[in-house]
Amino acid sequence: MKNKIKTRAKSEKENNFRQDKLDRILSFCIVGALVVFVLSFIPYFTPTGEKIFVAQQISSEAFEALLSGGIGSSNTVELGDTVKVSYQLPEKLQKDNADMYILGVLSVLVPNREKIIIAAYSGETKVDAIEVQMADILRYKNKEIDIEEFQSRFRLV
Repeated sequence: MKNKIKTRAKSEKENNFRQDKLDRILSFCIVGALVVFVLSFIPYFTPTGEKIFVAQQISSEAFEALLSGGIGSSNTVELGDTVKVSYQLPEKLQKDNADMYILGVLSVLVPNREKIIIAAYSGETKVDAIEVQMADILRYKNKEIDIEEFQSRFRLV
């Protein structure tokens, strides 16, 4: 009888030890998974991650807006205080009209950027590229300057 009690006690200790070991492993796995999960969101809460997320959002919104305006192939990239848009000039759209439409879209999406660079392409050939200060775009939108004055401030790049 004593041996049975000792065997049961030993068996229960081994089971408890195994259970404790499994509990520790499971706890370690859960904590590890939580750490990985939390770390995966850090880029969205850091300034760099925020810029990447915002740039992707602006690029997506700009693409949709330009697509609705008849500009089917475009790419928008943010480089600090500069936003660069390159696009394929549609056959049915004049370049000046396309540029003005793009400036209008970007003045709504990114009014806090310093300048906009727009590069128009026809196939692989660059038609031309202009650089416009956001301050000038906003002055034109607010009717502080007329179209001639506004377009005279465009800089070819």
